[in-house]
Amino acid sequence: SGNLDLSGIKDINANAFYNCSKLTEVTFPATMTKIPDSAFANWQMTADTSITLPSKLKTIGTSAFKGTDLAGAITIPDTVTSIGANAFENTKITGVTLPKNLTKLENAVFKNTALTGKMELPATLTSIGDSVFENTDITSVTLGDKITSIGKSAFSGTALTEVTLPETIKTIGETAFKGT
Repeated sequence: SGNLDLSGIKDINANAFYNCSKLTEVTFPATMTKIPDSAFANWQMTADTSITLPSKLKTIGTSAFKGTDLAGAITIPDTVTSIGANAFENTKITGVTLPKNLTKLENAVFKNTALTGKMELPATLTSIGDSVFENTDITSVTLGDKITSIGKSAFSGTALTEVTLPETIKTIGETAFKGT
């Protein structure tokens, strides 16, 4: 087991640490702007681990942390404008603070996570992809008045007890709220 210190690294490539095992901590360089696709997917941590994302981060790639033991609450910096599909799927994260200027949540970003409680979505959000919060324990969600579409199964299998849909919504996908 050990720490992965990337502080001297400018960029990492897709799948760089895919299926790594026994890492307990990652230190990101403050200047890192992108975590590429599947960079840490299936990372086998020695214990539930939390991370601090770099403050200049702009992009979190598809499946970047999918299937890891990433746990606890995470804060995604306000500089992030893109979070790829499945980025945090099948992790143990319990809470997330989303960037204030995010406009779209891609498919299955938080599917099968340990998210619980109230989910605050940015007012700038215009679409929620398929299965974004599927099989989580979120109990309430605030939908802003810019949202126009909610994908299929977006909130399926959640613990939602109340949702207020804004008048701006044009499309709600199949089984979007199934089992809630």
